[in-house]
Amino acid sequence: MRKIGVFLCAGGLLALAGCSTSPQTQSTALAVSGVVGGNASMLTLNGQVLDLSSAKVTLNGEDATAAAVKAGMEISGSGLEEGGKVKVRDLEARYRAQGQADQVDLAGKFVVVAGLKAFVTDKTLIFQENADGTETPLTLADLAAGDYLKVAGIPRPQDPDDAIVATRLERESSDDPNRVELMVPIRKLNPTAQTFTYGLQTYTVDYSKATVRGTLVEGAVVRFRGSKSGTIITALRVRAIEGNAKPDVPDGTRIELRGLVGNLNPAAQTFQVEGLSVDYSAATVIGTLADGIEVEVKGALSGTTVKAIRVKVTTQDDEEPGNAELEGTIANFNATAKTFTVNGVTVSVNDQTVYQQEKVGGQSLAGENGKPLTAQEFWGSDRTGQMVEVKGVPSSSTALLARKIGLK
Repeated sequence: MRKIGVFLCAGGLLALAGCSTSPQTQSTALAVSGVVGGNASMLTLNGQVLDLSSAKVTLNGEDATAAAVKAGMEISGSGLEEGGKVKVRDLEARYRAQGQADQVDLAGKFVVVAGLKAFVTDKTLIFQENADGTETPLTLADLAAGDYLKVAGIPRPQDPDDAIVATRLERESSDDPNRVELMVPIRKLNPTAQTFTYGLQTYTVDYSKATVRGTLVEGAVVRFRGSKSGTIITALRVRAIEGNAKPDVPDGTRIELRGLVGNLNPAAQTFQVEGLSVDYSAATVIGTLADGIEVEVKGALSGTTVKAIRVKVTTQDDEEPGNAELEGTIANFNATAKTFTVNGVTVSVNDQTVYQQEKVGGQSLAGENGKPLTAQEFWGSDRTGQMVEVKGVPSSSTALLARKIGLK
């Protein structure tokens, strides 16, 4: 599963940390933002398991339960990290669009939902939401114009149509197919007529009778809800989304960020991810940077700038739909059973598991994926205490089948 911000990434995908310690454990206060990985058995963000058991959850600004948070959704919130797991205190999950599909383009690999274009990738999760609460996996070819869809995703940098990359698509039945809800930048704002448009500019939003929260300005991101008739959407509620880019944490806070590169400036050695400027002049860069690609960033926050110490370009095989990601120290290494634990999660393998040595002595190896290892090489030495990154499919909240194991 892609994590934009896993953190996904990739809201973008953000994990921001300020540390405190106790005699027995080390805990870290976190502000989190990104795209959830894993599946219903285990949700993860930036390599850490999310514990939502005591979280106050909202969905699109409305009170919800932890069951509303699903893999592929964009989230933001806060909590406490202990031992590679995040005990979430407050969390908001969100969709970018909800409404009828205007168009499904298989060749172009995109859908248009109520005037918002959403590109579909191999990592996009697509489901039919059934009446009994279960989900049936779908493909883009299963969708058609007129379907009622919910879309979670992240904005494409500098896209002329303000399109997004879909990270999760849900098809469901609707009692009111004309009901729409979107989170989009405002275009062609007309305060006199009390109208604006957005996205592909197929529809005009009339907010003259709406409850408006915040100040509407050209280019500002808003969430609105209303009813569609022809090319007119009569808004019932419009809310300006303010303060999205700058996390409410002190300067110097450690930060992990995952998202899509925008405004890359190789001369200044800067780029943007989800409204934050990243200065990579002092960073170790793994891979080749370019606008529109996905990266993982580690560094420290200074205002709205991230002073990066490490930037890694994610590769095509980094994520597969349904994948969760774990990062931490190997414990309970059992070469006979071919299992170990990371942050309390038992990791098992099969014949398809890929092994890699990504660092030696703290130094990254040549190549974006490091040095391949055989299963015999990996299990032939006691790996207890080594740092590892594991990507795979969860079978429960405490067990994962590894697709890829990378030693750090």
